Amino acid sequence: PVFEAVGFGHAGVDGFGAADEDAALVALCLKFGDGALECGVGDAGDVWAAEGGDGNAARLLLGDANERWPDDAQVMLALGRVAAREGRAGSARTWFERALAVDGNLGPAHLERGKLLLAEEDPAALPDAVAALDRASRLMPRSFEAFYSLGVALLKLGAPADALPRLVRALELDPENVHADALRAEIERLRAELGR
Repeated sequence: PVFEAVGFGHAGVDGFGAADEDAALVALCLKFGDGALECGVGDAGDVWAAEGGDGNAARLLLGDANERWPDDAQVMLALGRVAAREGRAGSARTWFERALAVDGNLGPAHLERGKLLLAEEDPAALPDAVAALDRASRLMPRSFEAFYSLGVALLKLGAPADALPRLVRALELDPENVHADALRAEIERLRAELGR
């Protein structure tokens, strides 16, 4: 499966903060095949867990949640993440952009959108990727992934002096990351290249 539900619990409030059994939100965490753990809020966690992480079921359930809460940026973000993990980049980008139209300060949506733009390998998309990832790093100052992705984007844009402090920050945030050795080597290479 694309993901498996690894935990959930009822938040027990509706969108206005009042107790409402019919509108009970469900907080759940999903563990994706690449080991990433995503947590979010929805109204279909029990059914989702029972489905065992079927991507089609996730789309249907999140689609139902999106119909119920059409202005919920978190639901849009979740739909985008499922689409991205299934390789549907265009759909994912649309969902991330819709989420950002609702909540422009949603750091994870900026991050996911920036990563999609970076993955396009289109030089014309790099400035937009850098802007999205820079915004993500400002909104999520403790995110290894935001700083690492921003550093990579800046390197691809041909701005190694700007990339270096972002890569250093990423390593400071997670020195035990699986990519830490390669990141240390890249930082040393950049320091030598820049004479720092």
